[in-house]
Amino acid sequence: VALVTLAIVQSSDWGWLDNRTLGSLFIGFLLLALFVQRCNTVVNPLLDLSLLKLPFVVAANISAFFFSIGFLGMWLLNTQWIQAIWGYSPARSGFATMPGPITAAILAAPMGRVAVRWGHARVLMVGAALLSFGTFMLSVRLEPTPSFLVDYLPWMILTGAGVGCSMSTLSSSASAFLPPSRFAMGSALNTTSRQIGSALGAALAASLAAPAMRNFMEGMSKTPIELPTRDSVASFYNAWRIMAAIYLFAGIIMIVLYRRRLVDPDNADMAVVIERLLNNYRQYGYPLMLLLCPRGGGQCLSAFLNRDLFCFCVLAIDWDTHFQNTVFVIGLHVFVCGTRWKCNRANE
Repeated sequence: VALVTLAIVQSSDWGWLDNRTLGSLFIGFLLLALFVQRCNTVVNPLLDLSLLKLPFVVAANISAFFFSIGFLGMWLLNTQWIQAIWGYSPARSGFATMPGPITAAILAAPMGRVAVRWGHARVLMVGAALLSFGTFMLSVRLEPTPSFLVDYLPWMILTGAGVGCSMSTLSSSASAFLPPSRFAMGSALNTTSRQIGSALGAALAASLAAPAMRNFMEGMSKTPIELPTRDSVASFYNAWRIMAAIYLFAGIIMIVLYRRRLVDPDNADMAVVIERLLNNYRQYGYPLMLLLCPRGGGQCLSAFLNRDLFCFCVLAIDWDTHFQNTVFVIGLHVFVCGTRWKCNRANE
């Protein structure tokens, strides 16, 4: 990852076809491929890549990767702009950017609860749309002449709201439907995707903004000083538009690919069979129990729903008229209990 990041950052100085750039990219991707191959062959890998067989894990990690590219890229561009082009000090630029993180902190917890009820993909899509629009508007509204209240503050609040919808949702979406024993690995895989995306996002933003920064430094070195114009810093605007598109792509990935799956692919066939059996029992088992045990059927059904097997057996036994049918119903209930136990084991 470090070598790929180096190649992207230095591409504006070295050139994309320079041997140093191509060599860094080749070695970086080769080492990444070796790492993936190692994780697939050892017994206890650093990252359990078998989780990528689950569709919601794949969607969450791809989305986290692209979201992190846009996130780090946008904030790096914002900081460079207000410090270099507007001339803000580090402390002043921190205060200028602070409304965004404050908005994100206010919305993060409630939007995490909304994601549980409404769906992680939908909430993240809302956040991605807010971030994409806010980042795009930065490229439209910002001028080399400082105008904080009108041209910067509104979009900081809007992008902060997008981060509040997205950050906690991304963190939970990758492990939301994993069994407890795999929570840590699911979280580690998602964190790795985000860290890689963050490194590449910072490198991409620095590379895209490099022409504007070069023009700015050349203008500052002239006598008299040549102030920046929209044309001289146009690469900043293009970089913001690219980050806006990346945000939107991350949200679309979640909407299209994010699907809940409660069992591992290795148990998929058994899960399908068990699900069909349970569906058939729900359709025919309850009416059959009421039919075959007319005098105690309602109580039997109540006991069954409460998972009280002993009470069910006592209530269901009608020795006078329905002995054989009652034994059948008890056997049916035991069978369903067994299939549910197998299904739970498959999900674990």
